[in-house]
Amino acid sequence: MHNRKTVRDLIVDALDQARVVKRNQPIPGDIFVSALMLLQNRLAEYGNTNYLQFLRKELNFIPTKAAMTIGEYLLKDEIEDVILVETEDEKPNPMTLQDGDKVFVKNDHKGYRVRRNSGSSYTYVPVDDADVIWFDNCPDIEADNLQEVTRVFIRPINSPATYDRNWHELKFVAYEDFYDYDRQRNIFTVVPEGDTCQKLMIREQVLNMGYEMKVVYNEHYEIDENTVFNIPAQFISLFTAALVVDLARQYPRMNDQTVALLQDRLSKLEENVRRSSSVNKFIGRDVQTLTPLNYDSFADGSYLGL
Repeated sequence: MHNRKTVRDLIVDALDQARVVKRNQPIPGDIFVSALMLLQNRLAEYGNTNYLQFLRKELNFIPTKAAMTIGEYLLKDEIEDVILVETEDEKPNPMTLQDGDKVFVKNDHKGYRVRRNSGSSYTYVPVDDADVIWFDNCPDIEADNLQEVTRVFIRPINSPATYDRNWHELKFVAYEDFYDYDRQRNIFTVVPEGDTCQKLMIREQVLNMGYEMKVVYNEHYEIDENTVFNIPAQFISLFTAALVVDLARQYPRMNDQTVALLQDRLSKLEENVRRSSSVNKFIGRDVQTLTPLNYDSFADGSYLGL
Protein backbone atom coordinates (compact mmCIF):
# COMPACT_ATOMS: atom_id res chain seq x y z
CA MET A 1 0.00 0.00 0.00
CA HIS A 2 1.55 3.30 -1.10
CA ASN A 3 1.54 6.49 0.95
CA ARG A 4 -0.85 9.10 -0.39
CA LYS A 5 0.54 12.54 -1.15
CA THR A 6 -0.59 15.47 0.96
CA VAL A 7 -0.90 19.12 -0.03
CA ARG A 8 2.25 19.84 1.98
CA ASP A 9 4.15 17.14 0.02
CA LEU A 10 3.01 18.67 -3.26
CA ILE A 11 4.08 22.16 -2.18
CA VAL A 12 7.51 20.87 -1.12
CA ASP A 13 7.96 19.22 -4.53
CA ALA A 14 6.84 22.31 -6.42
CA LEU A 15 9.03 24.71 -4.43
CA ASP A 16 12.02 22.48 -5.08
CA GLN A 17 11.31 22.20 -8.83
CA ALA A 18 10.77 25.96 -9.07
CA ARG A 19 14.13 26.49 -7.28
CA VAL A 20 12.51 28.58 -4.57
CA VAL A 21 13.24 26.36 -1.55
CA LYS A 22 15.30 23.18 -1.67
CA ARG A 23 13.65 19.99 -0.55
CA ASN A 24 15.97 19.55 2.44
CA GLN A 25 15.45 23.09 3.75
CA PRO A 26 12.66 24.42 5.97
CA ILE A 27 10.06 26.47 4.13
CA PRO A 28 9.60 30.05 5.37
CA GLY A 29 6.05 30.60 6.56
CA ASP A 30 5.24 33.42 4.15
CA ILE A 31 6.42 31.40 1.15
CA PHE A 32 4.39 28.37 2.22
CA VAL A 33 1.24 30.47 2.63
CA SER A 34 1.84 32.04 -0.78
CA ALA A 35 2.30 28.62 -2.41
CA LEU A 36 -0.87 27.30 -0.75
CA MET A 37 -2.86 30.28 -2.03
CA LEU A 38 -1.48 29.81 -5.56
CA LEU A 39 -2.48 26.14 -5.46
CA GLN A 40 -5.98 26.96 -4.17
CA ASN A 41 -6.42 29.51 -6.97
CA ARG A 42 -5.35 26.95 -9.58
CA LEU A 43 -7.78 24.36 -8.27
CA ALA A 44 -10.59 26.91 -8.33
CA GLU A 45 -9.70 27.77 -11.93
CA TYR A 46 -9.64 24.12 -12.99
CA GLY A 47 -12.90 23.44 -11.17
CA ASN A 48 -14.62 26.29 -13.01
CA THR A 49 -13.41 25.04 -16.40
CA ASN A 50 -14.47 21.39 -15.97
CA TYR A 51 -10.93 19.98 -15.82
CA LEU A 52 -11.57 17.99 -12.67
CA GLN A 53 -13.72 15.04 -13.70
CA PHE A 54 -13.59 13.52 -10.22
CA LEU A 55 -15.64 16.49 -8.95
CA ARG A 56 -18.56 15.83 -11.29
CA LYS A 57 -21.71 14.59 -9.61
CA GLU A 58 -25.30 14.05 -10.70
CA LEU A 59 -28.72 13.85 -9.11
CA ASN A 60 -32.13 12.77 -10.39
CA PHE A 61 -35.46 14.19 -9.28
CA ILE A 62 -38.97 15.08 -10.44
CA PRO A 63 -39.21 18.87 -10.89
CA THR A 64 -42.11 20.44 -9.02
CA LYS A 65 -41.78 24.05 -10.15
CA ALA A 66 -40.18 26.08 -12.90
CA ALA A 67 -37.66 27.83 -10.63
CA MET A 68 -35.94 25.52 -8.13
CA THR A 69 -33.15 26.26 -5.68
CA ILE A 70 -30.39 23.63 -5.76
CA GLY A 71 -27.66 23.49 -3.14
CA GLU A 72 -27.10 22.79 0.53
CA TYR A 73 -28.86 23.81 3.71
CA LEU A 74 -27.14 26.71 5.47
CA LEU A 75 -28.22 27.64 8.98
CA LYS A 76 -28.31 31.26 10.07
CA ASP A 77 -25.38 32.21 12.29
CA GLU A 78 -27.55 32.69 15.36
CA ILE A 79 -29.35 29.33 14.99
CA GLU A 80 -28.02 26.27 16.74
CA ASP A 81 -28.24 22.76 15.33
CA VAL A 82 -31.39 21.70 13.50
CA ILE A 83 -32.19 18.02 12.97
CA LEU A 84 -32.76 17.47 9.23
CA VAL A 85 -34.94 14.56 8.05
CA GLU A 86 -36.22 13.70 4.58
CA THR A 87 -39.88 12.92 5.37
CA GLU A 88 -42.41 13.29 8.18
CA ASP A 89 -42.11 9.59 8.95
CA GLU A 90 -38.42 10.04 9.73
CA LYS A 91 -38.95 12.55 12.53
CA PRO A 92 -37.49 11.12 15.75
CA ASN A 93 -39.76 10.39 18.68
CA PRO A 94 -40.05 13.71 20.57
CA MET A 95 -39.60 11.78 23.82
CA THR A 96 -35.99 11.17 22.75
CA LEU A 97 -35.32 14.89 22.32
CA GLN A 98 -35.08 17.93 24.59
CA ASP A 99 -37.36 20.90 25.10
CA GLY A 100 -36.65 23.47 22.35
CA ASP A 101 -34.95 21.08 19.92
CA LYS A 102 -35.63 21.86 16.26
CA VAL A 103 -36.55 19.39 13.49
CA PHE A 104 -36.92 20.27 9.81
CA VAL A 105 -38.57 18.04 7.18
CA LYS A 106 -36.85 18.61 3.82
CA ASN A 107 -39.52 17.19 1.52
CA ASP A 108 -42.26 19.43 2.88
CA HIS A 109 -40.15 22.37 4.09
CA LYS A 110 -41.85 22.14 7.48
CA GLY A 111 -40.25 22.95 10.80
CA TYR A 112 -41.06 21.77 14.34
CA ARG A 113 -39.95 22.63 17.84
CA VAL A 114 -40.05 20.14 20.68
CA ARG A 115 -42.15 21.35 23.62
CA ARG A 116 -42.33 19.86 27.07
CA ASN A 117 -45.83 19.26 28.31
CA SER A 118 -46.86 18.75 31.89
CA GLY A 119 -44.82 16.08 33.54
CA SER A 120 -42.12 14.47 31.42
CA SER A 121 -43.91 14.18 28.06
CA TYR A 122 -42.75 16.00 24.92
CA THR A 123 -44.55 16.86 21.70
CA TYR A 124 -43.93 18.60 18.36
CA VAL A 125 -45.15 22.14 17.72
CA PRO A 126 -45.19 23.38 14.08
CA VAL A 127 -43.07 26.44 13.29
CA ASP A 128 -44.41 28.81 10.64
CA ASP A 129 -41.89 29.75 7.90
CA ALA A 130 -39.16 27.69 9.54
CA ASP A 131 -37.14 27.75 6.33
CA VAL A 132 -37.00 31.55 6.55
CA ILE A 133 -36.46 31.72 10.30
CA TRP A 134 -33.75 29.08 10.57
CA PHE A 135 -31.92 29.01 7.21
CA ASP A 136 -30.01 31.38 4.95
CA ASN A 137 -30.27 28.68 2.29
CA CYS A 138 -33.16 26.23 2.20
CA PRO A 139 -32.98 24.47 -1.19
CA ASP A 140 -35.76 22.68 -3.01
CA ILE A 141 -33.23 20.08 -4.19
CA GLU A 142 -30.31 19.23 -1.92
CA ALA A 143 -26.82 19.06 -3.48
CA ASP A 144 -23.97 19.29 -1.00
CA ASN A 145 -20.87 21.27 -1.90
CA LEU A 146 -22.38 22.59 -5.14
CA GLN A 147 -20.11 24.77 -7.25
CA GLU A 148 -21.74 24.90 -10.68
CA VAL A 149 -24.56 23.23 -12.62
CA THR A 150 -23.06 22.15 -15.96
CA ARG A 151 -25.67 19.98 -17.76
CA VAL A 152 -29.39 19.30 -17.43
CA PHE A 153 -31.30 16.38 -18.99
CA ILE A 154 -34.96 15.30 -19.03
CA ARG A 155 -36.88 12.17 -20.03
CA PRO A 156 -40.59 11.27 -19.97
CA ILE A 157 -41.86 9.57 -16.81
CA ASN A 158 -44.99 7.73 -17.86
CA SER A 159 -44.34 7.02 -21.52
CA PRO A 160 -45.03 3.48 -22.91
CA ALA A 161 -42.09 1.09 -23.01
CA THR A 162 -42.01 1.35 -26.80
CA TYR A 163 -41.70 5.13 -26.65
CA ASP A 164 -38.55 7.20 -26.31
CA ARG A 165 -37.09 6.76 -22.80
CA ASN A 166 -33.72 8.34 -23.55
CA TRP A 167 -32.32 11.33 -21.74
CA HIS A 168 -32.56 14.56 -23.75
CA GLU A 169 -30.30 17.47 -22.95
CA LEU A 170 -31.71 20.91 -22.26
CA LYS A 171 -29.76 23.76 -23.82
CA PHE A 172 -28.28 26.41 -21.56
CA VAL A 173 -29.10 30.06 -22.18
CA ALA A 174 -28.03 33.10 -20.20
CA TYR A 175 -30.53 34.38 -17.66
CA GLU A 176 -30.90 37.61 -19.63
CA ASP A 177 -31.97 35.61 -22.69
CA PHE A 178 -34.21 33.08 -20.94
CA TYR A 179 -37.45 34.95 -21.63
CA ASP A 180 -36.56 35.58 -25.28
CA TYR A 181 -37.23 31.91 -26.06
CA ASP A 182 -40.95 31.81 -25.27
CA ARG A 183 -41.70 28.98 -27.67
CA GLN A 184 -38.77 26.77 -26.68
CA ARG A 185 -39.18 24.24 -23.91
CA ASN A 186 -35.76 22.59 -24.25
CA ILE A 187 -33.78 25.31 -22.43
CA PHE A 188 -32.64 26.09 -18.91
CA THR A 189 -30.70 28.78 -17.11
CA VAL A 190 -28.92 29.02 -13.77
CA VAL A 191 -28.66 32.02 -11.44
CA PRO A 192 -26.16 31.91 -8.53
CA GLU A 193 -27.68 32.50 -5.10
CA GLY A 194 -24.66 32.77 -2.83
CA ASP A 195 -21.75 30.35 -2.77
CA THR A 196 -23.73 27.22 -1.85
CA CYS A 197 -26.96 27.50 -3.86
CA GLN A 198 -28.09 28.15 -7.42
CA LYS A 199 -31.52 28.78 -8.89
CA LEU A 200 -32.32 26.43 -11.79
CA MET A 201 -35.01 27.73 -14.15
CA ILE A 202 -36.84 25.59 -16.71
CA ARG A 203 -39.99 25.94 -18.82
CA GLU A 204 -43.48 25.33 -17.42
CA GLN A 205 -44.06 22.84 -20.26
CA VAL A 206 -41.50 20.49 -18.72
CA LEU A 207 -43.55 20.38 -15.53
CA ASN A 208 -46.89 19.96 -17.26
CA MET A 209 -45.77 17.11 -19.51
CA GLY A 210 -44.25 15.03 -16.71
CA TYR A 211 -40.47 14.64 -16.95
CA GLU A 212 -37.76 13.23 -14.74
CA MET A 213 -34.73 15.49 -14.54
CA LYS A 214 -31.00 14.79 -14.23
CA VAL A 215 -28.67 17.59 -13.15
CA VAL A 216 -24.91 17.24 -13.60
CA TYR A 217 -22.83 19.58 -11.46
CA ASN A 218 -19.33 20.25 -10.18
CA GLU A 219 -18.46 20.14 -6.50
CA HIS A 220 -16.31 22.66 -4.68
CA TYR A 221 -12.81 21.32 -4.09
CA GLU A 222 -11.31 22.84 -0.96
CA ILE A 223 -7.91 22.01 0.47
CA ASP A 224 -5.66 22.97 3.33
CA GLU A 225 -2.07 22.07 4.10
CA ASN A 226 -3.05 18.74 5.67
CA THR A 227 -5.38 17.56 2.91
CA VAL A 228 -4.53 14.08 1.60
CA PHE A 229 -5.01 13.69 -2.15
CA ASN A 230 -7.33 10.76 -2.77
CA ILE A 231 -7.58 11.44 -6.50
CA PRO A 232 -6.21 9.96 -9.77
CA ALA A 233 -2.44 10.33 -10.17
CA GLN A 234 -2.63 12.39 -13.36
CA PHE A 235 -4.32 15.21 -11.46
CA ILE A 236 -1.57 15.29 -8.84
CA SER A 237 0.96 15.63 -11.67
CA LEU A 238 -1.15 18.40 -13.19
CA PHE A 239 -1.46 20.29 -9.90
CA THR A 240 2.29 20.03 -9.26
CA ALA A 241 3.21 21.27 -12.73
CA ALA A 242 0.74 24.14 -12.45
CA LEU A 243 2.09 25.20 -9.07
CA VAL A 244 5.67 25.07 -10.37
CA VAL A 245 4.74 27.47 -13.18
CA ASP A 246 2.93 29.81 -10.79
CA LEU A 247 5.82 29.78 -8.32
CA ALA A 248 8.34 30.41 -11.11
CA ARG A 249 6.43 33.58 -11.95
CA GLN A 250 5.92 34.62 -8.35
CA TYR A 251 9.53 33.98 -7.33
CA PRO A 252 11.74 34.27 -10.45
CA ARG A 253 14.69 31.91 -10.06
CA MET A 254 14.90 30.63 -13.66
CA ASN A 255 15.39 32.21 -17.06
CA ASP A 256 12.51 32.85 -19.44
CA GLN A 257 13.39 29.86 -21.63
CA THR A 258 13.13 27.45 -18.70
CA VAL A 259 9.82 28.96 -17.60
CA ALA A 260 8.53 28.59 -21.17
CA LEU A 261 9.49 24.90 -21.10
CA LEU A 262 7.63 24.46 -17.82
CA GLN A 263 4.58 26.15 -19.30
CA ASP A 264 4.74 23.91 -22.35
CA ARG A 265 4.85 20.82 -20.13
CA LEU A 266 1.87 22.14 -18.16
CA SER A 267 -0.08 22.77 -21.38
CA LYS A 268 0.51 19.17 -22.47
CA LEU A 269 -0.70 17.83 -19.11
CA GLU A 270 -3.79 20.03 -19.33
CA GLU A 271 -4.47 18.78 -22.83
CA ASN A 272 -4.14 15.16 -21.69
CA VAL A 273 -6.65 15.74 -18.90
CA ARG A 274 -9.02 17.55 -21.25
CA ARG A 275 -8.74 14.76 -23.84
CA SER A 276 -9.41 12.03 -21.30
CA SER A 277 -12.79 13.61 -20.54
CA SER A 278 -13.84 13.85 -24.18
CA VAL A 279 -12.62 10.65 -25.90
CA ASN A 280 -15.76 8.77 -24.93
CA LYS A 281 -18.13 11.26 -26.54
CA PHE A 282 -20.01 10.22 -29.66
CA ILE A 283 -21.31 12.20 -32.59
CA GLY A 284 -25.02 11.57 -32.99
CA ARG A 285 -27.73 12.54 -35.39
CA ASP A 286 -31.52 12.17 -34.98
CA VAL A 287 -32.50 10.51 -38.25
CA GLN A 288 -35.53 8.19 -38.11
CA THR A 289 -34.04 5.41 -36.00
CA LEU A 290 -32.47 7.79 -33.47
CA THR A 291 -29.46 5.44 -33.43
CA PRO A 292 -26.37 7.16 -31.98
CA LEU A 293 -23.27 7.19 -34.18
CA ASN A 294 -19.75 6.55 -32.97
CA TYR A 295 -16.53 8.45 -33.61
CA ASP A 296 -15.44 6.21 -36.51
CA SER A 297 -18.57 7.02 -38.50
CA PHE A 298 -17.84 10.69 -37.93
CA ALA A 299 -14.17 10.39 -38.87
CA ASP A 300 -14.78 8.56 -42.17
CA GLY A 301 -17.85 10.64 -43.05
CA SER A 302 -20.18 7.65 -43.32
CA TYR A 303 -22.76 9.32 -41.07
CA LEU A 304 -23.46 11.79 -43.90
CA GLY A 305 -24.98 9.02 -45.96
CA LEU A 306 -27.72 8.25 -43.44
